[in-house]
Amino acid sequence: MKVTVFLTLFCVFQAFAGNSYSQNTRLSMNLSNVSVKNALENIEKESEFYFLYNSKLINVDRPVNLSANHKLIKDILHELFDGTDVKYTIIDRQIVLTPVKFSKEEINTIQQQKKNTISVSGVVKDKNGNPMYGVNIFLSKTQNVTSTDANGKYVLNNIPPNGILVYRFVGYKEVSVPVNNRTTIDLTLESEITDLQEVVVVGYGTQKKVNLTGAVAQVSGSILKSRPVSNVSSALQGVLPGVVVIQNSGQPGSDVGTIRIRGIGSFGAGKNPLILVDGVKASMNDVDQNDVESISVLKDGASAAIYGSEAANGVILITTKKGKNKPLQLSYAGNMGWQSPTCLPNYLSSAQYAELWNEALTYEKKAPKYTAAEIQKFRDGSDPDHYANTDWLGLFYKGSGLQSNHHFDVSGGSENTSYMFSAGYFNQDGTVKGASNTRYTMRSNVDTKIGKRFTAGLNISYSLTDFAEPTNPYTENFSQFFRQINRISPMVPYKYSDGSYGSIGDGNPMAWLESGSESKMKTNQFLGILNGEFEILKGLKIKEIVSYRFSNALGNKFINDIQFYNFPSHTAKLYQGPNRLYSSSANASNITSQSLLTYDLSLGQHTIHAMAGHQAELTRNDYLQGFRKNFLSDNLEQLNVGSTDGQTNSGTASELALESYFGRINYDFAGKYLFEVNARYDGSSRFMASNRWSLFPSASAGWRITQEKFMKQFSFINNLKLRIGWGMLGNQNVSSGSYYPTSSTFDAGQSYTFGDLIASGVAITSAANPILKWEATRDANIGIDAGLFNDKLTFSIDYFDRKSSNLLLQLPIAATYGYDKLPDQNAGDMINRGLEIVLGTHGKMGQVSYDLNFNTTFIHNEVTNLKGTGPWISGNTIVEEGSPYYSFYGYQCEGIFNTDAEVAAHAKQLGGSTAVPIGPGDLKYKDQNNDGVIDDKDRVNLGSYFPGVVFGLNATLKYKDFDLNLLFQGATNVKGYITMEAIGYVDGTAKPSSLWLDRWTATNHSTTFPRALVKWGRNDGSTYPSSFWVKDASYLRLKNIQLGYTVSPRWLKVIKVSSLRLYYSGQNLLTLTKFYKGFDPEAPAGTRGDYYPQQVVHSFGLNVNF
Repeated sequence: MKVTVFLTLFCVFQAFAGNSYSQNTRLSMNLSNVSVKNALENIEKESEFYFLYNSKLINVDRPVNLSANHKLIKDILHELFDGTDVKYTIIDRQIVLTPVKFSKEEINTIQQQKKNTISVSGVVKDKNGNPMYGVNIFLSKTQNVTSTDANGKYVLNNIPPNGILVYRFVGYKEVSVPVNNRTTIDLTLESEITDLQEVVVVGYGTQKKVNLTGAVAQVSGSILKSRPVSNVSSALQGVLPGVVVIQNSGQPGSDVGTIRIRGIGSFGAGKNPLILVDGVKASMNDVDQNDVESISVLKDGASAAIYGSEAANGVILITTKKGKNKPLQLSYAGNMGWQSPTCLPNYLSSAQYAELWNEALTYEKKAPKYTAAEIQKFRDGSDPDHYANTDWLGLFYKGSGLQSNHHFDVSGGSENTSYMFSAGYFNQDGTVKGASNTRYTMRSNVDTKIGKRFTAGLNISYSLTDFAEPTNPYTENFSQFFRQINRISPMVPYKYSDGSYGSIGDGNPMAWLESGSESKMKTNQFLGILNGEFEILKGLKIKEIVSYRFSNALGNKFINDIQFYNFPSHTAKLYQGPNRLYSSSANASNITSQSLLTYDLSLGQHTIHAMAGHQAELTRNDYLQGFRKNFLSDNLEQLNVGSTDGQTNSGTASELALESYFGRINYDFAGKYLFEVNARYDGSSRFMASNRWSLFPSASAGWRITQEKFMKQFSFINNLKLRIGWGMLGNQNVSSGSYYPTSSTFDAGQSYTFGDLIASGVAITSAANPILKWEATRDANIGIDAGLFNDKLTFSIDYFDRKSSNLLLQLPIAATYGYDKLPDQNAGDMINRGLEIVLGTHGKMGQVSYDLNFNTTFIHNEVTNLKGTGPWISGNTIVEEGSPYYSFYGYQCEGIFNTDAEVAAHAKQLGGSTAVPIGPGDLKYKDQNNDGVIDDKDRVNLGSYFPGVVFGLNATLKYKDFDLNLLFQGATNVKGYITMEAIGYVDGTAKPSSLWLDRWTATNHSTTFPRALVKWGRNDGSTYPSSFWVKDASYLRLKNIQLGYTVSPRWLKVIKVSSLRLYYSGQNLLTLTKFYKGFDPEAPAGTRGDYYPQQVVHSFGLNVNF
């Protein structure tokens, strides 16, 4: 009591003092779930204010949230104490806190009201269904207040039945809810943080989206989590503008997407973007998608130049989840499902094949191969040993296709320490037996504050991957299975009646599969990151980061031998062997040290952020392999069991060092005019001293037009920003054949003759180029961001112009040079230009809320300079100036000849013979130069395998406790090509697909397929590539659909679960395309059918928070 009287009198005497400091000082801070005491200490630390209060009378342990941006102290105090029984008095720099006193009349009124009150309880969640901790709930116009616990639960007593409850939490819209005599009120709070206020991860730091001047795209981990895919790269497909993800395979462990950012950036050097996980190099596909907080993609020179010599193909920054200041929380996310191929070719039966073969022979004026009786035997299966009708695809695709994913995490923290621990398990069995992938992941992220100035953190992650696939004694790889399954004739028996395998000259793919030959790879990945940050002075901080990454891959490929037999004599026919084993070990390590010095300064309307840094890293790779054959048993798979006769071993090692100095300055005037300058100076051991170092600068600017006074008349435009940027990027991965392309290196295994003796030794076998240097990319970008109607409608448009120069080429040199392999030289140029468009809208229609986001990218890729070496023609592809990189190249098909008169009137075509000249039913090629002859001079560019347009649409709908998410993804202006071997010849070496059913005949002048011929060369896309076989591979795919249900909290109280969501997810359920029927439009260009098809995946899952 004495203290209270003293404080009151003190306030009175000080009231006469000046109050200019309190009226002019503005503070900025963002505190979440801290005590009142901690909030007051932060105010004292950031200002000259100090507080006087009696802790016995003032509850300073109450949790609060505080978000202040240039606010006066009176506004901050109002936010802290509104709705409580605390009164505050400001006397310049002194602030006195005293309890509110009630009169006797007020006390009587309160006591009378309590007799007619109820208790209200409930759960508060965010829009994703996650419980919210620390939400303040109070009875309007009173000091009756409480807050939610870690499970989002609350109880508030002494509530009038007709009262109004107010729910308040930093960053979320305040909500007032009439009680209406209810005792349970559950609520979902909506975030008031707009897209502009979002924090985006950029190079070596973060920025608010509103302040970005470069082209940076970001996706949150919650979006990825809604797609139960097997790896992070595949989850990015269709999600971000400018990011092209091509998925050629559905094989477990090999189904990662190929990522290209804004086109193709090189000829012979690396084309992949730089991947950083929590700021250091790592593989994105070793990260469990449930651990991802966000992914940022730096797409232009202005944003990526801070990474210099490794940023020419863009940069992807993955940030993993961290703990928060809240009590311990346990979460589980899991799903189980099954796979099946998206599409498979439909092949003709043996009877149909025999009829087609006979038809082909008639065009060649030859006798039929099969009689009607023999065809009937194919049809009725009466003699399967001699007239088989084998369904090879049905035999092959018999794997379970089951997959499961389980992820646990524990997170929480206090005001000083936060933590997140997670463990994940993913298993995928293929739709082909023997193909599988199992991944175990563990992650630990801990951050702590030591004193007022020092913070430290330790991130540790580990993954173990077990990969397996069948192999064979013919080519020793898995892809050959698919080639043979799509090629071997149905007339070949899978097995004869005596149990022996049928075979062709290459063997029997089912015999290979059932032999047990297997290739296995066990990969261990470790990543440790230790960081510490110290605040030297206010606004000046130094941060040190040390990381160590290590991976070890143990390979074991054991190939069993197979003996095929003649039927019915059972004499030896084809032997594929002997049995053999390849064992390998590959180690890779990387040590990186980073030093960062940052300074932040605000002076009135001027805000400056500066950063300077140094980075050094050392990478080492080691590889060992051993080989032996003629093992005593197929069950013994260790090298020492094999014969020493013919054994081999080999090993390699390489090191690469990179040192960098870099810096950035950001300047913001009044939140309207934004400027950023970056520079990085890189040195790589890959180059000789004269070309070892290079500078990569960038500059960008932004103008927030909506902050101008003249924009006030356009009230419906709440955000309008113009961005422009320029930067220079580099590519140090310039080796197309040697790890050290600038230095002459020795190759072992070279033989020398000394008299009659042969001795092994070393020699220089390939040329080096000592003046080789970085590939360089000049990148310019201009963009505009807009938000209308309070961001109900948003859009962004970016135009980019990227020129890559000094690209690797092998220019012709004199034959006297002496080496078979020419050295790489910096000579070529290529451009990528395009437009990105992003549209978004969200709102509510009745009880249905919706969120729609559409993105599309138009990319023009063109080779501009080959230094006189082009064009490069290889089969049906070409690299030439003025065309996209690696375009299809062939004849322009004008249709199919229908009559002999058409053939006679047309230019002379090659491919015919005296016995079977070019005739009706054959393809007709355009005579481009009108010389009367169809030859190589008539071949033209037929388009590119790389899509010119990609797009994605993400739609989320919510109704009460139900949610529906749809992701559509696709590409246009893209070509694809499947070889005739996969479609099927009619000559006994392959099997025809159902595409032959609509072939040209004398009575069916089809335009979709030529006539049947045994000697097919004239129409074969491999011999005479043409636009007939290079198809439009545009497609629209329903990439993912997910239907979820969030169980009401009232049903979860019994099992002590705070939230539970159940869902069904479908992946690749629908594909619309004009591509070859039975083949996926994303199939590898020019495939012979030797690829693992993409998969349809059905899965059921749940997310639980305890």
